[in-house]
Amino acid sequence: MDDAAACHGFGASMPMHRARPLHGLLMTRATFEAQAAHRPGEEVFIVTRGGPPGLQRYG
Repeated sequence: MDDAAACHGFGASMPMHRARPLHGLLMTRATFEAQAAHRPGEEVFIVTRGGPPGLQRYG
């Protein structure tokens, strides 16, 4: 692990340790959006084993 690692997040550079918890949230969001686009008007159902606060809006 490199404590100096950085990533480009939301238009600005940010430390990697701050972005890592977002991976599960953004993956679930992408799944939600893809399912909603594939079957408009139908309920989206996603099973996930965990993630950061805010995940419940997509899962």
